[in-house]
Amino acid sequence: MEQKQFLQDNGYVVIKDFLSQDEVETLRKLCLSENFQKNTSVIMGDLITHKGFRDIIFTDKLINLLKKLIGEDI
Repeated sequence: MEQKQFLQDNGYVVIKDFLSQDEVETLRKLCLSENFQKNTSVIMGDLITHKGFRDIIFTDKLINLLKKLIGEDI
């Protein structure tokens, strides 16, 4: 897998079109929302505690991609 090698060589990989337009729009709205901007745990980088982000980010689609890129023990 070319992406896996790129990740190993560079420490990152760009996955084009991983999120749908609807998911991107939802994330944009979440980031711009007053509730998000006042939530210091999210501002400090703890996206796991924010349900809106969790619902989009932590999906089988992402887990399966991570397993392909870094292995089963994620």
